[in-house]
Amino acid sequence: MNLMEHQEVAACSTLKTLHPFIDKDGVPRVGGRLQQSTLSFQTMHRMNLNSKHHFTKLVVSAET
Repeated sequence: MNLMEHQEVAACSTLKTLHPFIDKDGVPRVGGRLQQSTLSFQTMHRMNLNSKHHFTKLVVSAET
């Protein structure tokens, strides 16, 4: 992932419009229109998890 290497996300990526970034803890997050709100950081900048990653599948299965 280019973002993990502190590079821009590819212009053809569907994530580009979500203004992705890596937070201070190394967690991939997205920005967007909520940046100007008074919501908490975690609410404004949701984590972006790879849908094919084993960890993501565990999180989703625990929620259902």
